[in-house]
Amino acid sequence: MEVIIVAISIFLSIAILSETFGVWARVIGAFNGEPTNGYSTHVRIATLGRFFILLSAPTIGFMVDGGMRSNNIALIGAIYFTMVTFSIVFFIKSGHKYFYKIYGIINRKSVDISINQDILNSMLETKITFNFFTWVFLSFILTSSGVIVVNYLAANFHDMRAMIVQMSAVTTMFGTLIHVFFIDPRLSKAADTDKMLLLEYSVNFLYSRLLSSIVLGVIFIIMYFYV
Repeated sequence: MEVIIVAISIFLSIAILSETFGVWARVIGAFNGEPTNGYSTHVRIATLGRFFILLSAPTIGFMVDGGMRSNNIALIGAIYFTMVTFSIVFFIKSGHKYFYKIYGIINRKSVDISINQDILNSMLETKITFNFFTWVFLSFILTSSGVIVVNYLAANFHDMRAMIVQMSAVTTMFGTLIHVFFIDPRLSKAADTDKMLLLEYSVNFLYSRLLSSIVLGVIFIIMYFYV
């Protein structure tokens, strides 16, 4: 049981981190004069991450059908968001410096990060763009926690689990709508017109998802011990 819980947590975290770190492909693309390719690379990285949803979501459902207790579902959420939190911290501190290599591998060519280190250091200490930060926070809360929340409820209301699990689409739908209408257009416009603004948005994107992960991790830890 413990091995399965850890494996599911790892798969979920990889799926979310692929989409999260992929935003840096937009920055690299813009600073290398190819913003559209940067956007495409982000989409490709995020899509590859969806493979791990395919591995984790049916496994959780199978465990719930087999009688997994709700606090074990909460434990998955706690481990999952703890992994995401520490991974984003690592990426912000040093991982982003090497992401251009992944960008180059995916696009089968040599690319340069092309960002002045002084500018990069200052942006990593950037002020928060509150409106954009808030939309990212809300979107991430909804899209990243949906699978865990619905299975937690399904474990508690076992006789109605099939209907409850279908509700995950509703949760993720609202998160996706926020992303599509309030986040992605700003990233894309900035990539076309102002790469420094794109850099600012991307850093805000990372910090907002970091805060969301911390909040969700704490919530699921509390649920594991006390609910």
